[in-house]
Amino acid sequence: MTASSAADRFRTLAANALEAGISRHMVAAVIPYQGTVLLVRRPLTNVRAGLWELPRGEVAGDESLEQALSRVVGATTGLTVSAVGLAMGHFDYVSADGRRTRQFNFLTKVADVGHVNLGANTLHTSFVWASADDYERYLTRDETTHALQRFWMGRGIAQN
Repeated sequence: MTASSAADRFRTLAANALEAGISRHMVAAVIPYQGTVLLVRRPLTNVRAGLWELPRGEVAGDESLEQALSRVVGATTGLTVSAVGLAMGHFDYVSADGRRTRQFNFLTKVADVGHVNLGANTLHTSFVWASADDYERYLTRDETTHALQRFWMGRGIAQN
């Protein structure tokens, strides 16, 4: 896929959400590593306390989905995105502040996969590399569980 067709793909996804009346966009990274996927955990004192989730965050201003994904992965994990792959689906929800939101999940390759650093990230307290055999023991949103199931059904597409 060329850079221009990838950029078109990201614009189309965002435009489709806007056409559906959803103006708040989130991106999440499915980051594979040796048969596992990275999950990060919310603190017990936060909204969705103790929930395990994919590294995720809000698209800011006029960022593209791809730009937001690179920023979010860096900010939440300390990792550097080297490639954004397949869209692994999306889901819509109403946020705590009442806004209609769409979260886009992307297969994401990182350059420095072995160096997760939550650092100053106050939205997450720990991380785990979850496998197809044990991911269900981590409490996630149903939509995250579905994204992980889609990943493992199509496994081998883009492993780090």
